[in-house]
Amino acid sequence: MRRPFHLFIFPTTREPPAMYTLKATILEHKAPINCLTFSDDGYLASGDDDGTLLITEAEAAIDEGGVAEVPDRYHFIDSITALLWMPGHCILVGLANCELHFLSLKNDQSYILNVKPSEYEDLEKAWKDSMQINSLAFDESTDRVAVAIGIWLTVFRLNEPIAKRLSIRPLSDIDWKAAVPAKGLSSEVRSLHFLPEGKGLLVTYLEEGIRCYDLSTCTEVWHVLARSYRIGRSAVDASGRYLVCSNLYDGLDIYDLEERCHIRTIHDEPDLGNNVVIPVIFIEDDTHILSGTTRGKVPISSTTDSSYLVQLDHGRDVIQSIAHLDGDYIATGGTNLVGGYAPVTLWERMSFDAPRSYVSKAISTQTQQDQEFARGQTTQASTRECASSTSTSEPSQPSELRSRINNHQSASGSTSSVEPEALEDDRRLGTEDTVERTGAPMLDGFTSFCCLGLVAVLLVILWEPNRGESYPPLQGLPAFVDV
Repeated sequence: MRRPFHLFIFPTTREPPAMYTLKATILEHKAPINCLTFSDDGYLASGDDDGTLLITEAEAAIDEGGVAEVPDRYHFIDSITALLWMPGHCILVGLANCELHFLSLKNDQSYILNVKPSEYEDLEKAWKDSMQINSLAFDESTDRVAVAIGIWLTVFRLNEPIAKRLSIRPLSDIDWKAAVPAKGLSSEVRSLHFLPEGKGLLVTYLEEGIRCYDLSTCTEVWHVLARSYRIGRSAVDASGRYLVCSNLYDGLDIYDLEERCHIRTIHDEPDLGNNVVIPVIFIEDDTHILSGTTRGKVPISSTTDSSYLVQLDHGRDVIQSIAHLDGDYIATGGTNLVGGYAPVTLWERMSFDAPRSYVSKAISTQTQQDQEFARGQTTQASTRECASSTSTSEPSQPSELRSRINNHQSASGSTSSVEPEALEDDRRLGTEDTVERTGAPMLDGFTSFCCLGLVAVLLVILWEPNRGESYPPLQGLPAFVDV
């Protein structure tokens, strides 16, 4: 029996995939960059393995793409593993030793929040070293903060007593007397997300899938079995409907949280030599996905098909931290040291003189490309994730490095790397009011939309000649469980 063909047309006035050009490079970190985040008013916070926190005003960075001015600097006693902006120009800083610092940038005051679970202090050093603050989340509607420390989850308000804090029990019991597992704990928390309108706290685990908790009872409401064996990082769109997860094998998995199922995978070739945790975020009003990379080219991919549209060139660097400021900038953080520095790169969005429109492709449960990819792949075990901070042989003096960057940019112009196919797709997506390259006039927007609607109706009629025909359930989708 044939499966039904699902066709969705999303008319929009959004521009085609935005292009980004290099604006500035921050050369102040002397250790791999672990996390980046933008504040709503355009300040970039960056944290590294040495415990250095830099605060940079994006607008104040050099416009011509040189080396940015020295930003504000703060030092902590351990590696910075998580950052979260708070109202009032304050920031939460999570460390590898499980300390959580609250830093007010208005008066440069800082204090430590005690969020360590009671079991933590009794652990052996090897177990303590395996734990860190992996993720932070803030819900403005309830003024709650969620903290993930290894396998533990804590939810609290900043000014409430410790006794009122909420704790979500680990999914499995751990034998703390045993040796630390080489591949990590299956119930380790990877990312946290407060869902809109108080719908709950969404948690992604390393090997225990995707789970939603009701904070009034601290109990699990539902969970989705992940398509991939492991989850790296995840992000939720503004509506709280879609979730994207980087897996530790073959790319990005997209889920529908209302239907509680896997929609599609944006495939990437496995890089078993650099099996690191790749960050992901939704950008451009949730129409595209920005993700890290182990191959030096940061991809911007479509949310509606399995295509990479734009790539930002970083040479051979491993990018494990990214951030996006709506409508303005992308920030990327490197792990490889160049001349003794790990670069933080600011990319500025290029503006278009005239607005353009396009019709996006449909979200389908499984594309033909996905099926062909799956048939051509062999099952491989996921290797242990590890951080990469390989040093390269580069000029050791900052002045030489600045000169090299400036010479490279003056010779090459924009450093945004765009594949020819992506550029050609961008040209096809745009609808100009004048003339195509062939010289033939293009249809206006209304006529084009009517034609597409007619084609959609014909496809449905031709594809489903027998309305009474029953179809077998779709295969290959992960099960979901309501508790």
